[in-house]
Amino acid sequence: MESVFIRKQLLVYYGKDAVVLSLQDCVERLTLDENDFSLRLDQQHDVAVVFNQQTMLKENPDLMEVRRIIERSTAIKAPSLVATLAHSKKMQQVLSEPGMVERFFPNPEEAPLIKAIRDTYANMWRIEDNENNEPFSEIIERVKKQSNKFVMKKTEYALWDDDDAKKIYFGQEILENLANFNEDKRRAYILMEKLPPMSVKNHIIWTAEDVEESSGGDFFEEVTTELGIFGTLLGNIANGEVFYNAQLGHQLKTKLASKNEGGMATGNSAYDSAYLVD
Repeated sequence: MESVFIRKQLLVYYGKDAVVLSLQDCVERLTLDENDFSLRLDQQHDVAVVFNQQTMLKENPDLMEVRRIIERSTAIKAPSLVATLAHSKKMQQVLSEPGMVERFFPNPEEAPLIKAIRDTYANMWRIEDNENNEPFSEIIERVKKQSNKFVMKKTEYALWDDDDAKKIYFGQEILENLANFNEDKRRAYILMEKLPPMSVKNHIIWTAEDVEESSGGDFFEEVTTELGIFGTLLGNIANGEVFYNAQLGHQLKTKLASKNEGGMATGNSAYDSAYLVD
């Protein structure tokens, strides 16, 4: 539905057409001109923008190759593979390791900036190579004592994949599943500190059936809200030049504080709006 909406908006406001393709369609219909690196659809149409909604890739050579073709092309990527990987959980975990952020800010006067960046991080740990990973052995002892303060998440780009595998584990589930994970599965997950969000009293409007079933309970319940920022970054990845960088909006999603997981698709969250106070 979102793709149809975007296509209509492009036609109505800009007179531009859009074609909706699966990655498998891209394999069959997209080619790269090796002379000027134009991306071509069906050997005849130049592609200006690729809006990619399928970032999760399994170990499929054809799909990986078409992603490489798109990345090498002059088409604007939204997002680029570099930007997609940069916000993945595994990259966040690697950047949280000692010395990683410092590589990008080597000057002593940049120390306050490094601290400001690190202050935005939750603590994260890799869980592969368990026997040789001393810090991880120590943190597991903490998980055993305070399992409610940790969460284990599957990284988006693990080549090991299992459609039946859970994407996230909480509390005692972490220890129970780690004991059965082989090395491939360990590489697919990272361990994170669970941040305690602020909760407030609010009322979430569910479906009519849910409202009827819960009519005997309290109208207001404890909820927590997650803020997402929408932004646009346009630049030249070859030389790092930035043409446009702006914050263009936000989104709030609210779930019951008693629930570990939110999510719109699962029906555990609802869209919310901000109420600003001094």
